[in-house]
Amino acid sequence: MVFIDSTVAFWQGHQSLDIVVALRSHSGGPMNSLQLTQSEADALLTMPKRLVDDVNVRFPQPGQRERFDLVSLDGQEQFYLDVFRSRIRLTKRTHQTRAHRTVILVRMCLDGSAHRNPDGSQVGPNHLHVYREGFADKWAHEVPADDFSDISDLWQTLEDFLRYCAIATPASGEPEMAL
Repeated sequence: MVFIDSTVAFWQGHQSLDIVVALRSHSGGPMNSLQLTQSEADALLTMPKRLVDDVNVRFPQPGQRERFDLVSLDGQEQFYLDVFRSRIRLTKRTHQTRAHRTVILVRMCLDGSAHRNPDGSQVGPNHLHVYREGFADKWAHEVPADDFSDISDLWQTLEDFLRYCAIATPASGEPEMAL
């Protein structure tokens, strides 16, 4: 039997969410940390998803977070969509999709801090973390312009992120409230 202990640490100054997951056997001894193979992660990312509840994805107020429960269309897999918006710099925001409660499949950081990859290379303040086997979400690259049409537009970026993560749910809200 395996128990999962998870610690979620929200650090509002840099990344929106750091997650540490430790698996422990029933005797309390540590086991492997929760990791996916690359093919599992890719399959989960491209798997069509929908909201569990009959609500629209909405952009949070400044300084707030929204979490939306998602499910695969066949109902077999559960996911979360997290949307964060900075209180001070309103263009700073983070969108992420998680599987198995804690595994970040994709995290988009916009107008935040630059990111240093495990090999020492650095990407700018607008970057995309995509799960990589053996590294989880530690690697990032520039936001691909062919998938995200205008990252300066808060609502368009959220809609593009939903599409990128195969979430069949339109974003809703008042765009004039976004800035």
